[in-house]
Amino acid sequence: MILYSHLTTEQLTARRDSYMAAIDPRLLAKARALLASLSAWSSAETPRSTP
Repeated sequence: MILYSHLTTEQLTARRDSYMAAIDPRLLAKARALLASLSAWSSAETPRSTP
C-alpha cells in the first residue's frame, strides 16, 4: 500500500469505515431489489398443483 503509506492504521480504518458507511445502503438496496425480483420470478415459475 505505497499510496497510503503516509497514513496511520487508525486513519486507514477511519477512511475504510466512512467508505463502507456510504456504500452499504446502496448495496443493501440493490441486494434487496435483486432478492425480491428473484423471489417473484421463482414463485411465478413454480408449477402449482390443482386439487
